[in-house]
Amino acid sequence: ARNRRIKGHLKTILKAYDAALEAGDMETAKEKLTLAAKKLMQAAAKHTIHKNAAARKVSRLTKRFNKANA
Repeated sequence: ARNRRIKGHLKTILKAYDAALEAGDMETAKEKLTLAAKKLMQAAAKHTIHKNAAARKVSRLTKRFNKANA
């Protein structure tokens, strides 16, 4: 039950990040990116998701942010 709750929370955060990026709101996107990275690493620390999967997701989110911000 805990894993499902954490994964659901992650999806919500990632959707908010996507929405901010789509809207072109870079300030909000930056905040959401920081929050997403933190929560992904916390989930990895508790073995909800694999640490490499968390790192990969953070990397991809950051890459997308940098591309949109350029």
